[in-house]
Amino acid sequence: MKNTFEQIKRWEAPLRKIIDTIPALVWCGLPDGSKEFINQRWHDYTGLSPEESHGWGWKVRDRGAGFDPASLLDPLEPENPLNPTGRGILWMRAFMDEVEYSAHPEGGCVVRMKKYQRSSSKPPVEQ
Repeated sequence: MKNTFEQIKRWEAPLRKIIDTIPALVWCGLPDGSKEFINQRWHDYTGLSPEESHGWGWKVRDRGAGFDPASLLDPLEPENPLNPTGRGILWMRAFMDEVEYSAHPEGGCVVRMKKYQRSSSKPPVEQ
């Protein structure tokens, strides 16, 4: 068993380097839904530190002009199927338990998303 752990440790750094260089956002979730591993491209893209990214909540900053969620068209309405606005918000609301928006002092919006464990009725502890 000790030999197996030593082999895993030896391959950890090269495997992390490979995962960090592939052109994709990669993460590994635990059975409870929390995030255990997130590659460097994720951190570069979101601007979040490893501490901000792991665990249960995600906070993403839109560095563009920002948006008002109430003014977005509903992509499910029959007249909007080809309109690109609102689809990301639709997916966030569909898959996350909480989605909050706020303006960032330097411009853009901050979107905070939370997903709760399904095995517990209590929200997870903030990290």
